[in-house]
Order: sequence, then C-alpha cells, then structure tokens
Amino acid sequence: MRLNFDQVAQAAPHNVIAEALAAVFRSDQTPAFGSLVGNLFSQSSGEQKAGMLNQLLASVGPAALAQLAGGGTLAGLLGSAGKEITPDQAQKVSPEMVQQLAAHAEKTDPSIVDKASAFYAQHSGGSP
Repeated sequence: MRLNFDQVAQAAPHNVIAEALAAVFRSDQTPAFGSLVGNLFSQSSGEQKAGMLNQLLASVGPAALAQLAGGGTLAGLLGSAGKEITPDQAQKVSPEMVQQLAAHAEKTDPSIVDKASAFYAQHSGGSP
C-alpha cells in the first residue's frame, strides 16, 4: 500500500514534515529548490500562495525584485513598503516568477529553505 503526501501530512507532526521537506529541498537527487517551490506554488490555494510569496519576499527584500524578470509585477502588487501580498494578488503571480524568486531567495538567505519547509508543513494538514 502506498501512502500519499496528504495522508502522511495528516498523521505526522509538523516538525517531522518540515524536516523531511527541507531534506528534499536540499537533496541533489531532486530538482532545485526554486523549481520545487514553483511547482508547490502552482498547486497551492490562494492563501498558501500568499503565505509563501510573503515568506520569499521577506527573505529577498523589495530591492531585489528589480533584478528578477517580472519582478515589476510583484513590486506593483506590493505597492508601499511593508504591505503583504493577499490571496487574490497571489493568484496573479506565475509559478515561473515564484521559481525565480525562490532561487534568488535561496542564494541571498539560505535559511529560506527551512522557512519554506516549515510553512508547507504547517499548511499541509499535519498535526501540531
């Protein structure tokens, strides 16, 4: 019998899921962190998308957006400094943009891997 991620996530504590996700994100046997986050983003709810975008943006800062292709889209959504992306705004961001943002965030703030892992573990339906 094969268990899928949702079944495991519902049964396992958040910290165990976060550690497993971090290992996957860092593995040289899986796609790059940015690619994995972009893929997860494409399958996420609006609330999850907004949460992940806000995590990534906190790691790179608004000035870094100018360096990314399509960064103007995110900068436009942010408007004034300190404003967080809403679920409706997050739906307008492409997984490709998130992939670029995540890759950049990993280079500038390696702790984003642990933050993203904890975020997805907490928002996966796992037990506390």
